[in-house]
Amino acid sequence: MHGRVLVQSLDDGFASWELATRPIPTRFRGLVRTWLGYSERAAGIRRQRELPGARVVVIFEFGPPIRVSATGAEPLLEHSLD
Repeated sequence: MHGRVLVQSLDDGFASWELATRPIPTRFRGLVRTWLGYSERAAGIRRQRELPGARVVVIFEFGPPIRVSATGAEPLLEHSLD
């Protein structure tokens, strides 16, 4: 047993997200700092800024492609499993 899942969500009429966290499984402790899953939806283009930090974020994508752009025009990063 890895512990209970905590789910948080928000829907402001334009965008919605759901975030699920749970304790890190024993075999990954010391290697992984945070263990979570999320789902995010928006009615249109959504811009979000992230501040730099001293950690590495790894995203495993199971849905439609995620597009990351500095200006909203040309993608800096675009990935698809197709």
